[in-house]
Amino acid sequence: MALRLRYNDKSVLLTSGQIFVGRSVECHIVTHDPLASRRHAVITMSKAGAFVSDLGSRAGVQVNGETVMGARRLMLGDEIYVSSLRILVEDLTIEEDHDEPTDPRMRSTITPPSGGSGAPTVRLAPTPPLGIPRIVPSKMRETMTDLREDDPEALTRTQEAPRVVVPGDLVPRDPPASRAPASDSTLRAVAKLAEKALALGRADEAERILQRALTESMEAVRRPESDPATAELAASLAARLATATGAGRWFDACVGVYRARGEVPPAQVIDLLFAAAHKVKAIDKGLFREYVAAMKTAPGDSPARRFLLQRLEGLRGIVDLK
Repeated sequence: MALRLRYNDKSVLLTSGQIFVGRSVECHIVTHDPLASRRHAVITMSKAGAFVSDLGSRAGVQVNGETVMGARRLMLGDEIYVSSLRILVEDLTIEEDHDEPTDPRMRSTITPPSGGSGAPTVRLAPTPPLGIPRIVPSKMRETMTDLREDDPEALTRTQEAPRVVVPGDLVPRDPPASRAPASDSTLRAVAKLAEKALALGRADEAERILQRALTESMEAVRRPESDPATAELAASLAARLATATGAGRWFDACVGVYRARGEVPPAQVIDLLFAAAHKVKAIDKGLFREYVAAMKTAPGDSPARRFLLQRLEGLRGIVDLK
C-alpha cells in the first residue's frame, strides 16, 4: 500500500497511518494560510483505502472542487485543497496486508524505545474508537510531538509530550520544468476560499489565494477554443479582485482575456467591470480603447451584441476619466 502526495514541490509517501494538515507546527503538512485551522484535515491510509476528512475547519476541505462531508475516498489524480494549499494525489496503490491483526479492536502501533537510540519497537495496543492504522517501521524517517487538541495554548505548554514516529517520506523535489494550467475545478475551489476572505474584508488575502490559479487560468482561457464558462469565471474573479484591491492590473487582465478571444464579454462581466472602474487607481486606457474599437468593427450583428457594445462604450467613458 502506498499513497504519494505532492504539495509545494515536496512529496510525502504514506504507506499506512495518518497525516494531519493545518497551521499548527505539530501537523505533518503545515500551511501558513491564516484561513486554515490549526488542525484542518487528516489524510488516512489503510487497507480500506485512502481518505481525507475535514476536522471541523472554518474554510472546509475541497477535493476536485467539491466540499468534503465526512470522509472522502481519494483516487489517483485527485486535487485536495486545504484552504489555499493544493495537495495532489500523485500515486496510489492498495494491496492486501495479511499481517494486520484480525481483531478490529487491535491495530499495530509504533512506540520509540524508552531510552537510548535504536529502532522503534512494535507493540499491539487497543485503539480509540476510530482506530489507528498500522504504521510500517521500514518507512519511518522523522519524529514529532504527539498531536494534541486544537487549542491556542497547545504550543506554549512546557510539559514533554509523548513522541510518535511519523509515517511517510518527506522528500523535497526539484520544481517541475513546467506546470499544467489550473483546471476549472481547481479555480472554483480556490474561488470559494477567496469568497470567504472577501466577505471578511481581507482583499489582500483573497488576492493571494487566487493569484496562482487565476493567473494560470487566465493565460489558458485567452485561447478562443478554450471553455467560455471558464473564461467568464476567470474574468469575473479578476474584475472582483480589481474592485476589492483597487489594482488596475486585474481590470486590464480581465479585458485582456476577451481581447485575445476576440469576443464581447457577457453582461455579468461588464457589470463587474463597471464596478471595478470606479475603484481602481489606474487602467491601461490605450488597451481598453483599442479593444472597444476592435469589437465595434468585428463581424456579428445581433440585438444582444449591440446592447453589450453600447455598455462597453459607456464603460469607455468612465475609463477615459481615470
